[in-house]
Amino acid sequence: KVKAKLGVPVFDDHRNTYYDPANPTGSVKVTDTNTTISILSQPLSGSTITVHVDRATLKK
Repeated sequence: KVKAKLGVPVFDDHRNTYYDPANPTGSVKVTDTNTTISILSQPLSGSTITVHVDRATLKK
């Protein structure tokens, strides 16, 4: 059985962190669109979620 982990609350394609060459079938190459998508709220029922879409910031 695989233990549950918390999800990633913010998608940021500006960091190139969604691909791992050591695990190519379990990761993905994402074209940098300079976008962040954040989950603002999600009810336990999962019926709807509220998200915020914005530009990514370059982090060094």
